Amino acid sequence: MMWAAVRWGALRKPNGSDGWLRDSWRVLLFTLIAAPFVIPPAIVISIALLLFLVFEFILWLPLKLAQMARIRLGKPVAKTDVKDVNLPRLGRRPRSTEGECQDTR
Repeated sequence: MMWAAVRWGALRKPNGSDGWLRDSWRVLLFTLIAAPFVIPPAIVISIALLLFLVFEFILWLPLKLAQMARIRLGKPVAKTDVKDVNLPRLGRRPRSTEGECQDTR
């Protein structure tokens, strides 16, 4: 299955289609076998992530509005009271190495 995915991905790279026709029947065969097992969970996960993004945005909006109102009203704000409120977004986040176990041998 991974081999077929790599062959599909090769089509997007320069010279990636070299020899692709020779392997195409096997790529299609593996794709057709794997598709019923891969596509339904991928759809469910994508929908769940989209719903989570919407839910997160619904909770983010009043926090951002409250922060903006407090700043406009000139309320004294201690540095520890102000936290950055980031807009929810789809995409990958950089991997954090903080808190990971380190080999100390």
